[in-house]
Amino acid sequence: MKSHIIKLLCSLIPIKNWRKYLRTKFINIDQNTEKMKLGVSYSVWDGEELLESSLLNIRPLADYINVVWQELSWFGNPCDPKLQQTLIELKNKGLIDEILFFTPVLNTSISPNDNEVKKRNIGLEAAKKAGCNYFMLLDTDEFYDKEEFEKAKKIIIDQNISHSACNQVFYSHLPIYRNINYETWFAPFIYKIDKNSKLILNGGGYYPILLDPSKIIPINKKSKFRFLGEVTMQHFGLSRKNIIQKFKNSSANNENNKDLVDFCLNNAINNQSLSEEELLSKNFVKVQNKFNIPDFYNIEKGVL
Repeated sequence: MKSHIIKLLCSLIPIKNWRKYLRTKFINIDQNTEKMKLGVSYSVWDGEELLESSLLNIRPLADYINVVWQELSWFGNPCDPKLQQTLIELKNKGLIDEILFFTPVLNTSISPNDNEVKKRNIGLEAAKKAGCNYFMLLDTDEFYDKEEFEKAKKIIIDQNISHSACNQVFYSHLPIYRNINYETWFAPFIYKIDKNSKLILNGGGYYPILLDPSKIIPINKKSKFRFLGEVTMQHFGLSRKNIIQKFKNSSANNENNKDLVDFCLNNAINNQSLSEEELLSKNFVKVQNKFNIPDFYNIEKGVL
């Protein structure tokens, strides 16, 4: 409201340069003192074994959290029968504010990626209704360092950033083995949102950086994008109870990417059979399990 009043007063000043100066000086100050109400939305069908750990990580950093879940995968496979009850229990613990249900369209007229965007938009709309002015999307296997996250939030507010992205790093089957081969991949971070904000597949065809195609709010002339090297998303996509289920039901598992998905799955399975010494000689480094992620894989028994 304050910025609208300043704009109105500036419009009454006859000298153009003075109008521009006052708008820049006072309106930017008004914007930069805006408080962030951050909404977070999770998309869940499987991977719920990691969800509580991820929620414990993000709960102190977010003002509102929803989970959008589905019974059937993009390929019609059922979720764990206990999934809904698991979500209710996490909500009762105060880790989730709202649980939302999504039913995918399972026919050849709509792709898994299109379904995923529809699902994520449900989470975005709920965040708007909760009064959030900033928003981010998470999956159950994604984590952030709290200190990095807080610094990045401050930068976004201070610089009035509307679209942001960050680095991400990947881990192998155990959450203590980080793959240093894939440390130039990027993840969407925090968006500034309003009533018109909407996720569009691939950002409508343009985005300044390569991201998950289902997690993009398009950029327009008024947008201010920044890549935030100050924060890194920690991705534990292979530290799952069942990585075969993950890959076979991924929205990325389509005709164009089938060979790549099969290669990644086979590579992940092969890594599970390696000793620590072999892993560390194969572009992995051993790190602390700082997020206290449960060990869902026993390397001695070779259980997926």
